[in-house]
Amino acid sequence: ITAGITAGMSAYSTWGPDIISDGYDRELWMRWAEFGALTPVMRDHPWSRPKFSVDLWHDPGTIALFRRYAILHTSLLPYFATYAAEAHRTGVPILRHLVLEYPEDPRAATAEYQYLLGESLLVAPVIEQGAVTRKLYLPKGEWLNYWTGDRLTGGTDVTVPAPLEQIPLFVKAGSILPFKPEKQTASLNWSDPNLLGGPLVWKAYPDKVNNSSTFTLPD
Repeated sequence: ITAGITAGMSAYSTWGPDIISDGYDRELWMRWAEFGALTPVMRDHPWSRPKFSVDLWHDPGTIALFRRYAILHTSLLPYFATYAAEAHRTGVPILRHLVLEYPEDPRAATAEYQYLLGESLLVAPVIEQGAVTRKLYLPKGEWLNYWTGDRLTGGTDVTVPAPLEQIPLFVKAGSILPFKPEKQTASLNWSDPNLLGGPLVWKAYPDKVNNSSTFTLPD
């Protein structure tokens, strides 16, 4: 996690971890896959597969989790592409330390093991073994839990549910996010120059104060 955040602070616009399938800890792999899905580059490395004591690729639970997060990652392609274009223009990375968006907030400068994807998504990977909750800092404003829709007020630390299959993910209130339809994610060709063409699903996360929002695609 820190590698991705510091890479962004060091002018690497696009970064993702290797989701290493080379070990014996099912929980660690699942948390790693969740984290990898919510970075610009999601990729798995099935090294030394025969040595597993946990057979990740013949386990219905791990397969279902990887499928769920791979679909989410690919559905977010228009969002990633938009911030990749911004990174090309400005040098601001896709994966961002909170201080890049909230430089006036001293607490944002010290927040650890959490980051922003673009301006609208806040991700807080679970890093403690056996944890089913996660304490994190929400910057000022209102934030919505992506999974439940629960609305939280920022500017403070919060503790949120984090069951094994669910990485803490928040959307800034007032955001509009573009997604590729889930039924298209399995057939996408990432080298297709018209990848952003075709139908999109737009999800709106209303702000109680501001009634208007915009999102501009790079094409």
